[in-house]
Amino acid sequence: MRAALLEHGRLEATPPDAAALAGLPLERAQEALFQLLADYPGGVQVGERGTLTFRFASLEAPRQGKPSPLEAALAFVARNAAALEATVLLVLAPGFMLTLACHAAALGQALPMPLGLVPWAIVPLAVMLGVALMCQFLLAPLAVLTALQCVLALLLPGLFTLPAAWLWDDTMLPWTAVLLFVLLQATLGGVGTWLVLRFFVFGERNLAAMGLSQALAGTLFGPLPTPRGGLVEQRRLVALIVERRGVLTLADLMGLFGWSRHEAEGQLARILADHQGEAVVTDEGALLFRFDALRLAREGVSAADLRPSYERELAPPAFFDASRSIRVVLGGCCAIGLAGLLSHPKLPWFPPLHLWGPDGLLASFTASSVSAGLGLYPYLAIALPMLLRWPLWLVAVRRHERRLRFLNLLKLAVAPPHGRYMLTVPAGVAALGGTVDLDHVRADGRMLVKFPDHQLASAAAARLRAELALRPAGEEAVVFDTAGPDVVSGL
Repeated sequence: MRAALLEHGRLEATPPDAAALAGLPLERAQEALFQLLADYPGGVQVGERGTLTFRFASLEAPRQGKPSPLEAALAFVARNAAALEATVLLVLAPGFMLTLACHAAALGQALPMPLGLVPWAIVPLAVMLGVALMCQFLLAPLAVLTALQCVLALLLPGLFTLPAAWLWDDTMLPWTAVLLFVLLQATLGGVGTWLVLRFFVFGERNLAAMGLSQALAGTLFGPLPTPRGGLVEQRRLVALIVERRGVLTLADLMGLFGWSRHEAEGQLARILADHQGEAVVTDEGALLFRFDALRLAREGVSAADLRPSYERELAPPAFFDASRSIRVVLGGCCAIGLAGLLSHPKLPWFPPLHLWGPDGLLASFTASSVSAGLGLYPYLAIALPMLLRWPLWLVAVRRHERRLRFLNLLKLAVAPPHGRYMLTVPAGVAALGGTVDLDHVRADGRMLVKFPDHQLASAAAARLRAELALRPAGEEAVVFDTAGPDVVSGL
């Protein structure tokens, strides 16, 4: 169809014109025009007798080009947010818990008994939780490989400088020892990972651990991005078509998705093309959209949320996605850990992170270095995501406030569109199809703001649904079943 229109230099055509140009059946020609309109900029005009005229601004440049690298990266993050959060937690949580145990022990030493027993009680819990968080994620294979690399990084310098100190046989070559060590760790790690994934991660016993990891991720990184577009909106749209028995109005689409009139008109071509719909103009001039292929579907099959957007999007964006108790416990742990670090002035706040050398961790592996843990690094790693999210959250709150103002106006237009007396007319009324009836002005100066197109279409859609007799009286009799009588009788 596109090649035929470009060949004849046509950017405007009706379905009969397009069928004659491309040599396609009339029904296929109209379907192809709708598909072109979904891919290329343009619009469709509906005449008084229901004649459709497709007008394209261009058939060379698609409506949506290739996304930029930044858009592609943001889309990737949104799709894989849960996995990325689990990866970050896999890195941050174990070190934080083990450092918390060190700092709690330091605070227990500094406090007099029996008050010092309180931080000491946190030590075994923090150690167990830090070790457990290494194993409870779905990324356990990555944890095994990371631990293997860390152990090899510690062993290799000694193997190359003084093999006899590491091996039980002076004649064994270092590379042979490394190879055997790698094979042993890979075998044990692979078997252990399979056992954890098979019997614990995907088992019912892991629900508490997974809930804890999700609560920690919700505290540090906030709620996961809300799925938008794709199948989420498609399910909602199809469920609305079935619920409205195959007949939609422009106001139905505006209310469901929170669109303006212009946005809804821009999406109509794609919706009609995807679901084999057609535009219908009644004798009164109301514009309806009929979907015969979906109107006989069983109601209640889809569990999509069909609440209108002005009811579905009321909640403001949350900064945390975890209960108050989880946040209080995490904040209390941070306070105890920081108090333990501050109770010993000689403990370094930022200890060296390298292993080898005169000032490395292995060179100064003493009781004081153990009590120092990783210093302030784990606490900064926890505070950094929340500090970075704060300005983004403020922007989201302002955006939500503007969205609420539009949704309140949208509710006036579509639920139901009978109009309302208002002292001042909002600026967005015209964009939603509203008009001011100057013939109906109250004594207090309030004017009637009404939406005649939506009101006319709503009444016409109700009459058409009643005329179509959409639902059959009962289930149809089965005259043939490919499963056969033996299979059917056993079901």
